[in-house]
Amino acid sequence: MVGQLGIPETIRERLPDVNGKHVLHLQCATGESSAQLAELGALVTGVDISAEATAVARERVPNALFLEGDVHQLPLQLERGRFDFVY
Repeated sequence: MVGQLGIPETIRERLPDVNGKHVLHLQCATGESSAQLAELGALVTGVDISAEATAVARERVPNALFLEGDVHQLPLQLERGRFDFVY
């Protein structure tokens, strides 16, 4: 569906178990999918180029880390990061 927020059903059905896993969410926007990943137990780090979007994401998912940055040149804070999955 165009404009659908969150993780599409077809992807959700195929997601591995993310409980307790470190997930890097690229182009996280305002955190709809990040919230769903966190509800599944993931430890979410989100990256988006929009400061406004990451501010909304921080409010939506306070237990996740959201960074402003370009996914083609990740923020330095992620340079040594270890992630189990990238979404």
